[in-house]
Amino acid sequence: GLQLLVAAAAESRCFDLLGPGTGCDKVGDVSQRYPTLLTLSAPTFDICTYILVAELVLVGFLLAVGAGLVESVPVIPEPWLDAQPLWIAANAAQAAASALFVTGRLAGSTVAVAASAAALISLGASLTSLDPLPSLLLSLPVWMHAGWATAATAVHVCLSVSSAHSVRPALLATEFAGVFGACGVALATLCLVGTSSLPLAGVVAWTLSGIADANATATRGVQGSGACGDGTCKAGNGDDLCERADEPGQGGMGDSVRGSSDLTRAVKSSGADAVASDSREALARAASACAALLLVLVVAGSILCFWRQAHTWQKYN
Repeated sequence: GLQLLVAAAAESRCFDLLGPGTGCDKVGDVSQRYPTLLTLSAPTFDICTYILVAELVLVGFLLAVGAGLVESVPVIPEPWLDAQPLWIAANAAQAAASALFVTGRLAGSTVAVAASAAALISLGASLTSLDPLPSLLLSLPVWMHAGWATAATAVHVCLSVSSAHSVRPALLATEFAGVFGACGVALATLCLVGTSSLPLAGVVAWTLSGIADANATATRGVQGSGACGDGTCKAGNGDDLCERADEPGQGGMGDSVRGSSDLTRAVKSSGADAVASDSREALARAASACAALLLVLVVAGSILCFWRQAHTWQKYN
C-alpha cells in the first residue's frame, strides 16, 4: 500500500499539490526531457493493471489464510514467511525509484528499480516449492512484477545515460544492450529457476514487443512524413525549399545563396533523419526477435507444465 501511495503521488506531482518549479516533475515530463529509443507504446502499460490486480489478490489471499478462511491452506506457507523481507524490500525499492525518478535523480532511480527486480526474482525463486494453489496466488504476481521491473531497469538505464548528455553512439549501444540484457535476464532465470518463472519471461516479452511497436510506429511516421515532388524534401525541413525547386528562375544571387544554405541544412537534416530511422528500425527488429524467442519459450514451457500436471494425475488415478 505504501508503494502504491508513493507511486501515485510521484506520478501526479504529489496529487498536483506541487507546482512546476518545485523540482518535482511528472513521469511523462521526465521521460520526454531525456529521449531514448527504449520507449514503450501506450497499450504496453495496460499490463500494470493486471500486475496490480494480481498483487491485490496476493494480499487478499494472505489475509484470508491468516483468518483461517482457506481450508486447503490452513497456515501461511513457510517459504513465503521466510522470504517476506524480500517482498518488503522490493516494494520499498519501487517506492524509492518513483520518488527519485520524478525529482530527476535518474541514476538513483535506476539502482532502486534494479534492486526491486533482484529482490522480486530472488523472492520468486524461493517460492518454487509451493503447492499449486499458493503457487498460483503468490508466485504468479511476484514473477509478473519481476518481469516488469526487469524491463523497467533497462529503460531507466537508457534514461540515465541520456540525461548524462552522452554521444548518440553510446546511447544507441546502451539501448541495444538494454533489449538484449532484459532478454538475457529472462533466459537466465528460466534456466536457473525453471518453468515457474515463465510469467517473468512473458512480461518481458510483452514489454519488448511494446518497444518494437513504438519504434516501428515512429519509423513509419518518419518515412511517411512526405515531401513534394519526388519525395526528397522532408516535411517541416524545407517546404520553402521545395517551392524554390519548383521555381528555378525566381530570385537573384541572394536568393540563390539562401537556397543553397537551405539545401545544405535540408540534406544534413535528411541524413540525420535517415540514421535515426535506421536505428529505430534495427532496434525494433532486435526487440521483436527477442520477444518472439521468449514467447516461444513461454508457450513451450506452458505446454510442458500442463503435460506434467496431466501425467501426474494420470499416475495417481
